[in-house]
Amino acid sequence: MDLSPSQLPGPTTVEASSPSTLLVVAAAAILLLAVTAVVFCRRRMLLRHEQHHQQLAFHRHLPLSTAGGSDSPLFTLTRAPALSPCGSDGSFALLGTIRPDIVLHDHMVTPTAQAPNDATNGVLASSRRLSHALSRSFVRREGELNRPQPIRPLPATQPVVHVASSLAILPSSDVIMVSPVAHGSSIWNVMMLHRPYIGKRVRYIAMDNVARNEFFRDLNAAATHLVHPNIVVLYGIVHLPDNDLCVVAEWMARGSLGLLLRHQTPTPPRPYVMPLTWSHKVQLAWDIASALACVHSQPNFKRSAPWTTRDILVNAHGRAKLNVFDFMASKSVESTYGHQVLAYEAPEVVAHQCMRSSTSDIYTLGVVLGEIATRSAPYQHWIDAHGHVGSDVCIVAIMHGAASENILPHEEVIKAMRPAVPVSYQALMSACLQRDVLKRPLAVHVADELARCLCVDRKTTS
Repeated sequence: MDLSPSQLPGPTTVEASSPSTLLVVAAAAILLLAVTAVVFCRRRMLLRHEQHHQQLAFHRHLPLSTAGGSDSPLFTLTRAPALSPCGSDGSFALLGTIRPDIVLHDHMVTPTAQAPNDATNGVLASSRRLSHALSRSFVRREGELNRPQPIRPLPATQPVVHVASSLAILPSSDVIMVSPVAHGSSIWNVMMLHRPYIGKRVRYIAMDNVARNEFFRDLNAAATHLVHPNIVVLYGIVHLPDNDLCVVAEWMARGSLGLLLRHQTPTPPRPYVMPLTWSHKVQLAWDIASALACVHSQPNFKRSAPWTTRDILVNAHGRAKLNVFDFMASKSVESTYGHQVLAYEAPEVVAHQCMRSSTSDIYTLGVVLGEIATRSAPYQHWIDAHGHVGSDVCIVAIMHGAASENILPHEEVIKAMRPAVPVSYQALMSACLQRDVLKRPLAVHVADELARCLCVDRKTTS
């Protein structure tokens, strides 16, 4: 039987899938993915909710005696909420949580109280939580669900830690307190790694919280801002075994300027007498004036205690440096008789109990200039006649204007040695010792004038 070509058997063909079948499969896959995501996020939210309740339960039963005790951590590191899909769980991945002195504290936004029947607020809060969970669900650290979470105390339970942020913390084993430079003095001779230094010893345990804050504030300010070739360098701070603190500074071999100026005759304890030419005296005066100009250039300058030539130290090369330890002393203004301090105080400080300022420093600088020129104490003729207490009584009378005439600290001595003291130097001293504070020069102007005097003296001697 003949068959037409159209009736001949051919290869079997597979019908193409209909578009409706593809849509059903895709919808099923999307639904499965959505259900998986919702289940995973719900599990994650329940875990975080349980951890939050554990923390609240711990803080609710935390005894008050542990808030700042010896077992509480010293440092609290706070991590903020995540700003990226990676989340903040990895913020401290490299920092172990087994250290007892460090606590990792999450920064959590305090939930606002919602009305129980407010369905709108509830829906909005649920959507925010779901959005936050979905944004972080794609990055999951391995073993996160099984890792035990540390108990994190609130920041309010942490003790206040005072920090010397601008100085090195020296190990107490490297520092040896040798002896105080004088009886009852807070300045000590210190040995550190077999080299000499000087240090200021502070009774830290006797301070209250306000005094400790002020001490560290002044210490950090001095170490940061009072940096000058003619200001003593601070090296670090050490916590001594008796709970005192010691601020360690560079060693000044010649001691105080006052002792150097008075010591003109060799003695067994101090056989060396440093000869001072006029050029060297002007150099010492310029060192002090330039250091004072640096101090006055600071915006938060304050002079807490009276300063004398005992607060100016001289190194092995004969250069003077201002001691910054007195910037960390008490702020009280005291008139103490017999301590050789009143002669250096400005009249407004003694007579009117004014606070010390840059202008009172200029008056003290004028007294120091006269002491350098004469190598004698201020009002030495009264000390010889009446003693230290009696001379201070006469000084207070002058400051209050009760004396018949205004006698300058070194006026009698300079008259006797007038040819040896140039007129320009005397005029500079008189300007600094003006009773009118507005007529006293600035420290930088005094330093400039002393530099001119030094140049003139070197030209005449060369």
